[in-house]
Amino acid sequence: MAQGVRYSRRNSGKFGQALVTFFITSIMCLGLLSMLRNDSQRMDDAISVVQGQLETCEKECRDLEREAAAMMSPRAIHTYAARQLGMTQVHLAGAVRLDGVGRSGGTMSASLTNSGIRLPN
Repeated sequence: MAQGVRYSRRNSGKFGQALVTFFITSIMCLGLLSMLRNDSQRMDDAISVVQGQLETCEKECRDLEREAAAMMSPRAIHTYAARQLGMTQVHLAGAVRLDGVGRSGGTMSASLTNSGIRLPN
């Protein structure tokens, strides 16, 4: 009978060790899962922030493309040149008159008639 008690104590000791090992392992796994869950939530938050920034940049890009397309029209170019750059439109249409043709000195001058513009030699 003494052997039976000793055998049952040995088995209950092994069972107790296995049970303690199981609980320790379970607690460690739950801790790791909790850490992974926290990391996952932080990554989701970071992804959401980046997606928001991406949407903002895409909207800004579309606005700039729309603005660039509007600035390509001749009227917009003319308005920008006149207002921002101070350029004025000069009408050079007219006939060219050459003064001094056939002079012995070899100097000639040219001007656009009815424009007031004198062209260089």
